[in-house]
Formats: sequence, structure tokens, C-alpha cells
Amino acid sequence: MSGARFLLDPELALLRTLLGPLPSSNDILSYLLFEPDFVDAVIQLGSDDAKTILKQVLSTPNPEKISG
Repeated sequence: MSGARFLLDPELALLRTLLGPLPSSNDILSYLLFEPDFVDAVIQLGSDDAKTILKQVLSTPNPEKISG
């Protein structure tokens, strides 16, 4: 978030004061990419989505009409 937004929004300024500096998006991304529980959950969600789409495609007589 930009510094200007913190200046304009008193609630965000208060949160920043109470919580300290926010982690950078790189820190969050690095944590998420190497957190095993997160990675496992993302893989499971992708697998579930793929199974749902495949089931839908196989049960539809005209697959090009499936909306995503």
C-alpha cells in the first residue's frame, strides 16, 4: 500500500502504528510458497477443480458450451 493511503485513512495509520511495519509482498510470497500446509492445500484445490471440470466435460454432450 502506498504511504499516501496510510495518511488518508486513519484506521490504516492506527493499524500500522499498533502492528509495526507490514511485511513486504515478497516476504509473504516466500512464506506461502514454502509453507507445506499451504502448498498441499493449493495442490488439493487444483486437483478438485480439475476433477470437477473433467466430470462436467465428460457428462456434457456439447463440451464447447461449458462456461468457466
